[in-house]
Amino acid sequence: MRNGGDIGEFKPHASDIDSNTDSLSKLMLQTRERGLDFIYRGETETGEYICFSHKGLVREKNEDALGGNFKDLFVVADGMGGHKSGQEASKIAVEEVEAAVKAGVELTSDSLSDRIRDIIDDSVEVEDEEGGTKNKLEGMGTTLVAFRVEGDNLEKIHIGDSRLYIYNPQGELKYVSKDDSYMQAILDSMVKTGEPLDQIEKIDEREPFSGVISKAFLHNKKRRKKEKDQKDGKKTVQTNHGLVKIKDEGKQLTSRGRIKDGSVESEEKIQLEQGDIIIACSDGMNGMMPQLTIDGIVQSNQDDLRGMQEIFLKEALAGGGKDNISFIVYQHSKKQL
Repeated sequence: MRNGGDIGEFKPHASDIDSNTDSLSKLMLQTRERGLDFIYRGETETGEYICFSHKGLVREKNEDALGGNFKDLFVVADGMGGHKSGQEASKIAVEEVEAAVKAGVELTSDSLSDRIRDIIDDSVEVEDEEGGTKNKLEGMGTTLVAFRVEGDNLEKIHIGDSRLYIYNPQGELKYVSKDDSYMQAILDSMVKTGEPLDQIEKIDEREPFSGVISKAFLHNKKRRKKEKDQKDGKKTVQTNHGLVKIKDEGKQLTSRGRIKDGSVESEEKIQLEQGDIIIACSDGMNGMMPQLTIDGIVQSNQDDLRGMQEIFLKEALAGGGKDNISFIVYQHSKKQL
């Protein structure tokens, strides 16, 4: 059930986009093609939400994509590999998640992960065959964070450094996803060797490899060839299904929201409470501001999702706007009837 919405609100002429669709990605991708900011507000039987995407101040194009079904599914993907390839990869990811859920496939299904990777691989190879010049899709890939709310139950997946946050009604952080990133791997290694937490914090502040991810839906020609040569060579891309439970007022997080105390993903099944706020975002949002800023914005705007969206954008741009800025904020209100 969809109860209205605002489309392309920052660019009034985007309002002629056809809204008679059951796919949020169709609206977002049409808006992206026109080079416009995307904003959509709506309600479901279990809560309300706002979706937003902006290309930032540095990138020439917006390679992020948003998706969902206006009912219980919400998706964010951050494409990579260059303008054309990044846009194509994020588009594939959100569209395939929408299609799979519509067909009754669970988000956590290995078949969904395999299908996203296979389509990305196939897209690159088709261009190889049709091309003749350098393949513009070579090396393309995407992160992904998606969640589905059924009653008070939350189903979710994530891969890469796009994040998922869950806050309680008081604006206190309850859960966060753990990045698949080189920077997080460095911090994990420091924890294992017993480095003091203040040193871990200092390393994180420098962020020497902040943009490097360790896992994503990514095309790799050598891996693809090996799989074709070996009948049993194909391996499933393992998405993450759990979140890290926050304790001790978030002291296990660095100032950039990374894990610094060795906590691992857990809590695969999460029960939502009335008033809980879920944020799914690309790193162009959370990467442009300290974790405490994100926490403060949530605490100050618990009953105003539009206000929260506006301040997130303002802070991300003030932080440099170095990447595309995309996020979905959902507030849970009641059990599905």
